[in-house]
Amino acid sequence: MTPPRPPPAPLDAAPLDAERAARGRCVAMRMILPADVNIHGTVFGGAILSEYDLAGATAVRTFLGLSRITTRHLEISFTKPLYPGDIFTIYARLDRLGETSVTVHLEGWRTSADNEDERFSQVKVVFVYINERGAPMRIPEWARERAALLG
Repeated sequence: MTPPRPPPAPLDAAPLDAERAARGRCVAMRMILPADVNIHGTVFGGAILSEYDLAGATAVRTFLGLSRITTRHLEISFTKPLYPGDIFTIYARLDRLGETSVTVHLEGWRTSADNEDERFSQVKVVFVYINERGAPMRIPEWARERAALLG
């Protein structure tokens, strides 16, 4: 049996190389637990969608300062399964800023128990800025200025 690889450096201590920077900003991280998996021993897809919803909302709040939003998933792809003990990390990038909506690209990365790091899924999510009655409204100028600072 080969010994496991050493764990990666903590996110705040890891050098920001081009590959890691391309992932975007870390907006969520957690360990997959036995309660998260189905009868095949892999994580439920719905559990991942829930995590993506929370991570996307966190990204919009962090990037733009907006909190009254509603969501719509555009497309999602899963390329690898997740297992208990995997560390699940979601990275976010601002993809597009419209008049009333923002599109966020989210990537899910897994770090296995053997410390292998690989992307397992990605999704584009559209968040619509809404008023207190749930109707779309224009994203404020101050939020657009914050987005411009992200590059």
